Amino acid sequence: MKKIKLTQGQHALVDNEDFEYLNQWKWCAEKRRNTFYAVRSQWVGGKTKKTSMHRLLARTPRGMDTDHLNGNGLDNRKANLRSCTRKENLNAHRAKYQGIQWNFKKK
Repeated sequence: MKKIKLTQGQHALVDNEDFEYLNQWKWCAEKRRNTFYAVRSQWVGGKTKKTSMHRLLARTPRGMDTDHLNGNGLDNRKANLRSCTRKENLNAHRAKYQGIQWNFKKK
């Protein structure tokens, strides 16, 4: 396992065999909801196109999600990534929180 330096003091974890290929670009840490992801931007046809490291490594088809099995958006080792439907992704994350009850008390 190797680390690729990102912006905002973050690092992405990648497999050794992917390090040289990925490290040819400058990657940024982008926060979405409650986790960071590694992304890069490029100028294509007069527009900025973002590429996510996890989607590139998992070769995720359009219309599908890439799930980080351990919930860490910067852990881009192939064993931690899977392509899935949005429903499968949401169900997998809901299952992690089964049995938790929220208790909202008025002050």
